[in-house]
Amino acid sequence: MGFCREVLFMSLPAYLPALAAAVVVHEAGHISAALVFGVELRRIRILPAGFLIDYEAGSVPYSKSAIILLAGAAANLLAAAVTALFCGTKAYFFAVNIGLAFFNLLPMYGLDGGGVLFYILALSISGADADARAARITRVICGVVLFLFWLAAVYINVKSGGSLPMLFAAVYLITRYAAEDMKGV
Repeated sequence: MGFCREVLFMSLPAYLPALAAAVVVHEAGHISAALVFGVELRRIRILPAGFLIDYEAGSVPYSKSAIILLAGAAANLLAAAVTALFCGTKAYFFAVNIGLAFFNLLPMYGLDGGGVLFYILALSISGADADARAARITRVICGVVLFLFWLAAVYINVKSGGSLPMLFAAVYLITRYAAEDMKGV
């Protein structure tokens, strides 16, 4: 439990460089998978919470899009495995890569897991309005996950007095969910 506590409460000077490097690894996974599928990347923008990779909408089938989304988490898990091999599991870079991989797999708007969930639902729902119905179902699931995440953040903060990574994650999720909700997706 000591390692989990150490990771949840790592200092800002230790957390931010490890997070920045893990985000680069994550996005490199997406870009690599897109290039393997022959997807032409139009633009890559660097944002405070990661990168935004634009490619021709509709040109990539849902199944390939889901694989491209999952490649980010796969790259983080690979980086964590290499870090564990050479530096051990107590390295911040190991912990941040593991955390980023699983965080991005949450079924939330703005995260890879939300996109994968949408693609799976859109492929499994038949009819002309499959995308709209998948978006509505995804929105409900996102709301439930966000509420559970908020409860976990409150519990951790009450029990221990604060968690920087948990705070960043909660703010990011709430902001992304609110932005998507305002769009009326």
